[in-house]
Amino acid sequence: MPHYHFHTLHGRLFRDVEGEDLVDAAAARRHTLRVMGEILRDGATGFWDAGPFRVLCTDADGAVVTGLVAEQLKLIDAVRMMADIEANDQRD
Repeated sequence: MPHYHFHTLHGRLFRDVEGEDLVDAAAARRHTLRVMGEILRDGATGFWDAGPFRVLCTDADGAVVTGLVAEQLKLIDAVRMMADIEANDQRD
């Protein structure tokens, strides 16, 4: 089975030296989502102050399989998103 590593970066890099054996790259992408979700659900200490939170999945050779970024929206982006939601509601 292929071997994958799930490194995280949130203020500092945490290298996953153990990794996981998974069936294929699709399973590794699903696991990357799980890693992100678990860390965010558990409160990711300092999430709001340390900038974007990143998870990077690599294969055994170090090639990038996928990566995810979670970050707080800037106020202007949140306002634009709300305007888009309201415009969409008016069309329905």
